[in-house]
Amino acid sequence: MTENSQNSSTEVKPDAGQYSVSALGGAVVKRAQSSLDSFALIFEDGRGLLMTARADENESLIDTEVVEGSAIAPPAEAVCAVDWSWIYGQTVMPGGVKESNGVNGAVVKIALTGVGVITVASGMWQGKPFLSFMPYKPTR
Repeated sequence: MTENSQNSSTEVKPDAGQYSVSALGGAVVKRAQSSLDSFALIFEDGRGLLMTARADENESLIDTEVVEGSAIAPPAEAVCAVDWSWIYGQTVMPGGVKESNGVNGAVVKIALTGVGVITVASGMWQGKPFLSFMPYKPTR
């Protein structure tokens, strides 16, 4: 194997820091989608923020991770389809993603320029976790 062929097979790995929730400040929303148990923001730079409801001993939680936007599959169900186009083009504010625990379960707050804060909260219904969104449409 020549030196050139060795160099061409070297894989460049992305900076792991860009895949942390704290590094989302400045990311611009390209699209968004939600279902009963998930919410995803896909950003113009190719990253995505995926939030999934999960239950742990009758406690509702939200698993939050930054992933490649292309890895986020469209929702399988359309029971609670929301038109998120009103947040497209908005920018995540620096430090704009905050995770906490609310009265009924986990909460993620996402501060976006132009529209304010979107609160994603988890809850339980008949033993199954779900997500709710506030606001889910533009405020007037």
